[in-house]
Amino acid sequence: MRKRSTAPCAGRAWKAPVNWPLWIGLALLALILLLAWAGPAIAPRDPVKPVYIVQDPATQAFVKPPFRPGQMPGFPLGADPLGRDTLSQILWALRPTLVLVLVAAALRLLLGLIIGVASGWGTGWIARLLEGATTLAVAIPVLLVALCLVAAFGPRWGVWAFILGLCFTGWAEAARVIHDQTSLVKTRPYVEAARALGAPDLNAVGRHVLPHVLPMVWLLLPLEISTALLVTAGLGFLGYFVNAIWIPLGDWTAVRTAGQPELGQMLASGAVIVQQHPWLLLVTGATIFLLILTFNLLGEGLRRQADPARVRRRKGRLSARLERGSHAFSQMALERLAMGRGGLTTALGVGALLLLIGVSTVALLNASAIPSVPSAIETPGGHLWAAGSHDAQGTYWTDALGPAAPQIAWTLKDDSGWVGGPAVAANGTIYLTAADGRLVAVHPDGGIAWVARLPGKPYGAPALSAEGHIYLLDSEGVLYVLGPEADLIGAIQADPGALPLSSPVVDAHGVAYFATERSLVAVGPTGDLVWRVSLPTYSYVNPQPKLSPDGQHLFFEDIAVDAATGRTAVKASDAILDRYLVGADGRLYLAGQEGFALATIVGDQVQLQPQGEIDLLNLSLGQRLQKAAGVAPSGRFWVFYQGPFDQAKLLWSEADGSTLNVVDYPWAGGSGALIAMSKTGVAYACGSNGRSERGGVLQCTSYLVDRPAKTWTLDIEPGGGLLGGALVDGRLYVLSKNALYAVEDEAGG
Repeated sequence: MRKRSTAPCAGRAWKAPVNWPLWIGLALLALILLLAWAGPAIAPRDPVKPVYIVQDPATQAFVKPPFRPGQMPGFPLGADPLGRDTLSQILWALRPTLVLVLVAAALRLLLGLIIGVASGWGTGWIARLLEGATTLAVAIPVLLVALCLVAAFGPRWGVWAFILGLCFTGWAEAARVIHDQTSLVKTRPYVEAARALGAPDLNAVGRHVLPHVLPMVWLLLPLEISTALLVTAGLGFLGYFVNAIWIPLGDWTAVRTAGQPELGQMLASGAVIVQQHPWLLLVTGATIFLLILTFNLLGEGLRRQADPARVRRRKGRLSARLERGSHAFSQMALERLAMGRGGLTTALGVGALLLLIGVSTVALLNASAIPSVPSAIETPGGHLWAAGSHDAQGTYWTDALGPAAPQIAWTLKDDSGWVGGPAVAANGTIYLTAADGRLVAVHPDGGIAWVARLPGKPYGAPALSAEGHIYLLDSEGVLYVLGPEADLIGAIQADPGALPLSSPVVDAHGVAYFATERSLVAVGPTGDLVWRVSLPTYSYVNPQPKLSPDGQHLFFEDIAVDAATGRTAVKASDAILDRYLVGADGRLYLAGQEGFALATIVGDQVQLQPQGEIDLLNLSLGQRLQKAAGVAPSGRFWVFYQGPFDQAKLLWSEADGSTLNVVDYPWAGGSGALIAMSKTGVAYACGSNGRSERGGVLQCTSYLVDRPAKTWTLDIEPGGGLLGGALVDGRLYVLSKNALYAVEDEAGG
């Protein structure tokens, strides 16, 4: 009986096993790239917008977050303690995380390629120095180096500190592999022949070494990405994450911050609440695990695919033909290499790597930002700046964009000196009050439209109604109502003998509200008294009435009164400095020195839901008081602090109280003030920096408060002091006692 041979024959070849790691890795990679690309578009919710309460459709009960996965409809992966949807956060977080690690991995490979080839090809002291540097870099943990560099440079460099930290020693493993490959290739006969024929080292490396080394780079790329992901996750767990890092505030203090979704940030947040709510950490950790697994599978699959033993296997007649064709092509390529024509291969390989770095860097610079949420507060009549703090709610928030490359476009001076303003109507007309009793209307180009003279000296800033009527007080407490063409509609001294305490604010029906030293007053659109009640309380910090968005309540400090009758509806707190504020998100809050609370008025009761605390000690706030405060449309808090001796500070905080940014201004002695917050989160503030013998220089600055980024500073006036300001699209108005300045972008800027 003849024994069957087990050797392969020409007609029947064994089939190579399926490269499962490669196929699984490619499938997972395609899914991840699709989610990273389309994630922000398909995310069911705003990833940073809090949800304070949800009604369970099954039981009709109201449930407060956090939600575990599957607990509430619409939150398949649950929600954190602020009610932010975990699924939406992950879909938004994939893209910035992947772009970051791709940039880091590509740069590490480029450095590893340069250093590995230089040390593997050379024989002199430079090669020995590079080998020693590689050995030293391999011995130092990448996470430790990245942690030190991010902590040192993060507040100034932002995301580029992460790139530096991941690449500073991360190139070493790739350099060691490429060094060994280069040392092997340089002993090949065609390389030695090229050197014997007098080819320069650079020419020999480019034409004969790099074409054999570059394929190794692409095999290492997935593994480098997974390594960078692991280090990024470790940094996030320790509290250092992209666009939101620990901000050092002194020698021994720092503040944990939080920003837009990123997997490291989510991992850090999940670690904080893991005992009570472990699912955020589990879901984020599982996502990071899946990403690392994907790139490890892809790297292993590519390694198997490049295995010479696998390449030599045949898969039938068609595979045999393909193999013979591939073998002929390889022989031709080797002949071209031997003839010294490998420069094109090198150029294509290095060019592809540089293109990858360039594209990923551009993607990093233009990573998807969370769309700016428009303000929920509208000014009646669509006026650009209807009151001293933009609107009757005192939000300071406008959906306008300010100048990016500023210059002073024009200046309007007054001999008697300005007193209050500006208010800016929907058509761009600017209204100012002068010390000699004039109300001045100014065209957007700086020309004067008309002047109206009043009997008394004006007090504070004017306010605008939906019809375009101008409301302003004089120093004796007389309220004037004028039409858009300076016609007097009405005037009333609603509280005789009492001096005014605040500028007026006007509701949608033309009713004006203001405070005197004794009373809260409501005046109708024709100057008739609606009601006057005794002033319940006030402080000298910021005694300005504010209206609720629906116009039903008027808030003064920590008192809410019925806007129709003046009857006290509810007193929220006995704390001296607590006060109501209306956010640009349309919600009511109670702001105190140590935190914020969401406020809901039900009858004569107010329900408070604490949102976040302010760590006065770690934030080094000292004796500073809240000169202005508000809530962005996204739910984030901001507070502008000023003290008699300390420099001004702006605190930008997440809805849960975690600090996003602390901006330090050089203005002390109460000279600084916030003017406006733009729709992109840029804070515009002005103050005197004290550089001049005449009292300093009035200067204005803009900060992108979502991250530590000062965009510009502009000196306005020597010896000037700020009275007020307004922000409209493309222009910032700054009012001092001497002049009104229109600041806009430089021509061609």
